[in-house]
Amino acid sequence: MPDCDLRENDLQMLIGRQLKAFFHIRQNLIFFEVPVGNSRADILCVQPPMPYETVLPPGIHVFEVKTRKDKDSWRLKKQIQSYTRIVDYVWLIGVNKVMEIDNEPTGILLFNTSNCRIDVQKGARSNNTKIDMLLRQELLRRIAKDLKNKYDHVCEMARTNHRSKTNRIMIQQKLSSEFYELSEVSSQTRFREEMRSKQSAKKTGKNPL
Repeated sequence: MPDCDLRENDLQMLIGRQLKAFFHIRQNLIFFEVPVGNSRADILCVQPPMPYETVLPPGIHVFEVKTRKDKDSWRLKKQIQSYTRIVDYVWLIGVNKVMEIDNEPTGILLFNTSNCRIDVQKGARSNNTKIDMLLRQELLRRIAKDLKNKYDHVCEMARTNHRSKTNRIMIQQKLSSEFYELSEVSSQTRFREEMRSKQSAKKTGKNPL
């Protein structure tokens, strides 16, 4: 396969568009260059719980993009360790190259720049047992703030461009919907923390309250 000549940001945006189509990710719940723990994730998406089955399981997914130029396996190992403490699923995306990784839950995707095709080399498994709930809540708050800033900007553009009141209401309704979906993921986080606390207390014989 050929090497990739795209700039890093352009490559991330291209892959982001293809991921949205491939996994049916909501437009406003995908983010780029997000600080996650001690690392910075290339692409992060939030899949809220739905009443129907989704391609991606509900939770927070990180996609780390690797090209032929990325040969630092030690750095990759540190990145995965950082991500698995905070998000539910970690995926590696090999750009024009087949990836191999010892980390069992980590999923692997292959992205071909010649036809913009994504293939699943290995599915990702949940990291629930390893998650640090405080760091996860911090990440969710950061995502919510980014989402609000984005919509504040859109609403301001709609106002200055004399958009109709109906359009502004639609934007506000969409913002409310996205925040609700983020809060659903956050609620799942709190529920898992409570269950973990109860299980721990049961083992030690202490009252979790």
